[in-house]
Amino acid sequence: MTGMQQQQQQLTNPTINSLPVVVLVVTAHQVCGGSLGTIGIMAAVIAGSFLSALPPLTGRIISGIIGGLLVPRLVRWSLSLFLSHGCPATATTIATTATTGIVVGVISSSLAWWIVCPVFSMAKNAFDILITNHGVIVGGILGCVSVKASMIGYYHMLMLPVIILQMEESGSMSFFGMLDMLALVMVSAGICLASVIKPRAAGEELSALRGLRINLGWGDYVEACYPYMERDWVVMLAGYVGALLGGAVAGATHAKSTAYVPWWGAVVFGEPRLACAMAMAAAFVPSFAIALCANFLRGRIASPGTTKS
Repeated sequence: MTGMQQQQQQLTNPTINSLPVVVLVVTAHQVCGGSLGTIGIMAAVIAGSFLSALPPLTGRIISGIIGGLLVPRLVRWSLSLFLSHGCPATATTIATTATTGIVVGVISSSLAWWIVCPVFSMAKNAFDILITNHGVIVGGILGCVSVKASMIGYYHMLMLPVIILQMEESGSMSFFGMLDMLALVMVSAGICLASVIKPRAAGEELSALRGLRINLGWGDYVEACYPYMERDWVVMLAGYVGALLGGAVAGATHAKSTAYVPWWGAVVFGEPRLACAMAMAAAFVPSFAIALCANFLRGRIASPGTTKS
């Protein structure tokens, strides 16, 4: 192993090992709505430390989510138990925090090691076989599915956890991170740019320009293109064509990257970089070209004083 590889591993391992703690704490906080305060947070940190002590496994993230669901319930049960036995407030807090953290930590780490890890290892191997043998088809389909899932509100429920799972397992970039960049960000950027060049409503270019800047500069705000897609089936088609072609290129070249970074960041952090650039271009160009043609044609038809030839 070279010195550069050792430095990268030293930087990557703490980040990867901290993910189970972060996931467990955030999940517990979301479930309880912050009502458990520092007791719930400390218990979640203790439980997450059990998962971080395991070798890097895909199952740690899923087990962290399960542990986060268990923490609020066990905290409430422990508080009631110790208070009902006359324990003072400080002792109750300490005992509840320790008991919940240890019990949830043991349960979560056992699930990760014995159940979740083997299941996700089989799922990962199956996906690797599919993407290796049928990368174009699988990538294209997943690109279109990503667009649909984002539009109906399932993106954060599905895509983000899968990206984290892949990055935890490999310690590097994710194929689904690349899908996020090309099927959502670059498609949105292409459609927004078309509306900047040829707006179809007064002031539309301003909102489209804002969406374009955030898309390319931050890798976010992919919903900026949704109003333009929903009003015209041709623009909607442009989005799906861009996602299909970009996903197909990513699948064929095994491109991997991450989400929520600028467009150039997806290339710099991507693996391999040329493949990432090609996949992003394959998503951006058709979505922009088709949407621009639609804007010119629909605008001309809708303009007053024109006649149909």
